[in-house]
Amino acid sequence: MTATINASTTAGVVITPDNSGNIQLQWNGVAAPAFRAYVTGSSNTGFSNSTWTKVTLNGETFDTANCFDSTTNYRFTPTVAGYYQINATVSTNWNGSQYNRFEVQIYKNGSGVSASEFNTSTSIANYPSISVIDIISMNGSTDYLELYVNASGGTSPTYNQGTTRTYMSGCLLRSA
Repeated sequence: MTATINASTTAGVVITPDNSGNIQLQWNGVAAPAFRAYVTGSSNTGFSNSTWTKVTLNGETFDTANCFDSTTNYRFTPTVAGYYQINATVSTNWNGSQYNRFEVQIYKNGSGVSASEFNTSTSIANYPSISVIDIISMNGSTDYLELYVNASGGTSPTYNQGTTRTYMSGCLLRSA
């Protein structure tokens, strides 16, 4: 029996013939997409009140497979189909403004898929943060993820910028 193996589809697989001439396949791990992107101080001053606004994640701590666009679309488009753990935190500076809702949402292909929010009717501390964490299935070709934020009431807040304040990160947990 003859088999043809496409090298581009065998990344992470070890192919070993045994003593009987049979082929054994072993998983050897794969260079899976992983990233961490954050807001830098260059052009990210804040977001509009009562409007869903994409967070401009224009800095990168790492991007192992070059799947995060930190210059144009500010989105993650993985090249390996599978299940990804995505973590996001938005930290703001409200300077004591009074808000009644603050929301953060991960968008997949332009629609919200995972959100976190808090509501209050009292003055909020200067630097409130909110996080969202989820596992999201991605097709490895056209699916993409973005981070959005919304606040209502009060005046427009600004992002707390820098690598530890407002960011999104993710990695492949399991291939599809």
